[in-house]
Amino acid sequence: MTRSSEWRSCCFAADKRCIVFLVQTCLGFGLLTFCALRLTYEKDCDRAAPYWGLIGTVTGFFFRKMTVSPPTPRKSEVVISPTTSESGLDSGTVTV
Repeated sequence: MTRSSEWRSCCFAADKRCIVFLVQTCLGFGLLTFCALRLTYEKDCDRAAPYWGLIGTVTGFFFRKMTVSPPTPRKSEVVISPTTSESGLDSGTVTV
């Protein structure tokens, strides 16, 4: 572990990424809980709009790295790509 990725205090040493992740997760779930409780008790739709916006922002923060593209095969995986020969019979190419 390099020095820049480790935080030290008088009592312990911790990985910087772990601490940042835990703080972001706790704050995010705290905000989501607060908004959910406020929406439960708020009857006026105009006054509830900021809570919906905050829920969308926090949810977008947590899911910003998600993608819907298919994963690319690794070098060790076998990929079979079909081809058609001149005789009309299908054959395949195997890449390892």
